[in-house]
Amino acid sequence: MLVYEIHPFLEMFDPESTTPHTPTFSYFKTQPHIESGLITYDGEKIDNPGKSYWFPHQLGAIVSAITAAGLQIAKLEEFPHSIHEVEYDIFVGQSAQLPMSYLLQARKL
Repeated sequence: MLVYEIHPFLEMFDPESTTPHTPTFSYFKTQPHIESGLITYDGEKIDNPGKSYWFPHQLGAIVSAITAAGLQIAKLEEFPHSIHEVEYDIFVGQSAQLPMSYLLQARKL
């Protein structure tokens, strides 16, 4: 199993906030994020996209679910680069870098 995903820590921040470097959401949030605008990774704008929902998951919950499924973690790496929407590029290259993405590799026992 291979997961290359947005780091859950990054989901604490709202890049469109007036204070984007201050956490807006709890890392431990369990309710879904509801977005009324379009979620795009390339910055393309589309009129009237409807609502989008996504659920945050803590890194510990992800690892625990993988091991509970009988898989063994072979590798877990965290990266300071973004694979999120283009708005999150404001966090790239800061002197105090955030974890922005991760790669997790697991194998069947």
